[in-house]
Amino acid sequence: MSWPEPPPVCRVCGEPADDTDSAICNWCGLRFHLTLRQGEPTKDCGRVWVNEAYMALEYACQACLRGDPPPDEGEPLLGAPGEGEPPLGGQH
Repeated sequence: MSWPEPPPVCRVCGEPADDTDSAICNWCGLRFHLTLRQGEPTKDCGRVWVNEAYMALEYACQACLRGDPPPDEGEPLLGAPGEGEPPLGGQH
């Protein structure tokens, strides 16, 4: 007999997070809360921005943005996402 998988949880806040209100961090590969539709009452535990060099969306959880090490790793991230970048909506 197999047991159902537990629902995924947000790396930042630890609360359940499903496909309708979360994204996967490009740095640690873990799920985090992110408002995917404007006007919906959800929480944001990370950010999304356009990487102008690759013309692609990049996703990062607040833990990676702070430079926290991924779970089970002791070293902080080097070159954490957003490092040296202006705030969202800022000029490049």
